[in-house]
Amino acid sequence: MLSYFYTHDYRGPNLEKCDGGMLLDARVYAIADKYLIPDLRALAATRFEEGAQSQWSTPNFADAIDELYTERFVDNRKLREVVVEAVRNHATELFGGNQAYEKFVEVHDRTGEFSAACSKALALNMPRGSQATPGITYRCANSRCDMRFTTHGEPEYLTCPGSCGAVRHMDWWRQYCLERK
Repeated sequence: MLSYFYTHDYRGPNLEKCDGGMLLDARVYAIADKYLIPDLRALAATRFEEGAQSQWSTPNFADAIDELYTERFVDNRKLREVVVEAVRNHATELFGGNQAYEKFVEVHDRTGEFSAACSKALALNMPRGSQATPGITYRCANSRCDMRFTTHGEPEYLTCPGSCGAVRHMDWWRQYCLERK
C-alpha cells in the first residue's frame, strides 16, 4: 500500500514473483476500503474486473471467489458482482465437468452464499415464455453418455451437461443436432 502512495500503482518488481492476480486485487481492494483510499480501491476494482475477464479459467479465480465469500470486509459487493457475471458468462465451461475447473466447483459447492448468487444470476439469464429464443436439441456423441439437451442461442463452445462433460466448438455439435424449435 505504501508503494501506491509514491507510484500510484500497487504492483511492482517485488510482486512479479507472486502469482497474486485477482486474489491480490481483492486484498488490495479490502485494504483500500478499510483505510478509506478511494483511488486505490477503484484501481483494485478495475484490475479485478480485468482479471475476471482473463483469469476465469484459472485456479486463481477460485481463490479470489473463496476470499470474497469467506473473508468479511466492509463492502465487496462490487467484486462479488464481477465474479458472478464471469460465472454467468462462462457457466457452461465452469460447470461442465472438466477437471481443470475442479477447484472452482469445490469453492462453489462449499460456499452457500456464492452458490445462491450464481443460481440467481443463471436463472435470471434463462429465456422465459414468449421471449424465449428458439431452442436447439442436441444428442451427445459419446456412446456411454447419450445425453439429449436443448440450448437457447448458440454459444461459441458447448458442454454436454451429462456425465461425459464433452466441450466442443459449435461447428462440431451441429452434426448432432436433433431438432430446432
